[in-house]
Amino acid sequence: MTRAKRLERIVALAELKRRQASQQLADSRRAHDANLEKLAQFRDYHAEYARALGQVGVTTSVASLGDQRRFIEHIQRTIDALDRQTQKSAARCREDIQSWQRESHRRDALEGILDAARSAAARGEEQRQQREVDDRGRRGGDDD
Repeated sequence: MTRAKRLERIVALAELKRRQASQQLADSRRAHDANLEKLAQFRDYHAEYARALGQVGVTTSVASLGDQRRFIEHIQRTIDALDRQTQKSAARCREDIQSWQRESHRRDALEGILDAARSAAARGEEQRQQREVDDRGRRGGDDD
C-alpha cells in the first residue's frame, strides 16, 4: 500500500471524526437554544404573575396572596435551575465548538499532507518514466 493510500484512509477517518464533532455541536446547539427558550418563557411567566400580584384587589384573601407568592417563588426557583442548566449547555456548546475546530483543523492538515504525498508520488512516477525513456534512448543509441 502506498503512502498516499494509507493517508487517504487516515483522512477519511479524520473526516468521520469531524462530521461526528459537527453533529455533536448541532445537537448541543439545539439543546442550548431549547434551554434559552424555556428560560425566557419562565421569566415571562414570573413577570406576568408578579404584575398580577401587584394588582391585587380588596377582595383578594390573605390565603390567596400567600398562594400566589409561593407560586412566584416556585417559578423563581425554576428560573434559577434553568439558568444553571443554560449556563452548562452554553459551556457544552463552547466545548463542542472547540472540538469541531480541532477535528476540522486536523482533517485539513491531513488533507494537506495527503496532497503533498500525492504530488510527491506523481513526481516520482514522472521521474521513473523519464529515466525509462532516457534508458531506452541510450540503449537505442548504443545499438547503432
